[in-house]
Amino acid sequence: DTQHDGTNHKQRTTRNTHILPNMSESNNKPPPESSTSPTKASTSPPQEEEEEEKQEWEIQLLASKKAGDTAFQSSNFTLAIQHYTSALSLDPSHYILYSNRSAAYLSNHEKSRALTDAKECIRLNPTWHEGV
Repeated sequence: DTQHDGTNHKQRTTRNTHILPNMSESNNKPPPESSTSPTKASTSPPQEEEEEEKQEWEIQLLASKKAGDTAFQSSNFTLAIQHYTSALSLDPSHYILYSNRSAAYLSNHEKSRALTDAKECIRLNPTWHEGV
């Protein structure tokens, strides 16, 4: 029985090695298909550019938010407000940024602006616990 199991194990290993090349072959198939279809290739660049722009936009937004968070934690509320405002210019529907900027305004003794941002945060997401 032991020799038979060993043989099965070797056969399984052999089968697995046959499966792996087939998997890699299937992984190699999509690039030739996309390169052989001129319609997809002609429409792909604008879509890819949109995705790249979106990624850059998201990267800029997150960098501005992070810079605002860092400034806020350092009690540099004016700088935090500037960074949150910059991030909001990229996504004016980002309710968390309104909440963060509201906190920065409040910490900077700008109560009216803090209230305006708090209301906008609640308007954008009425169920968000920090906006209420």
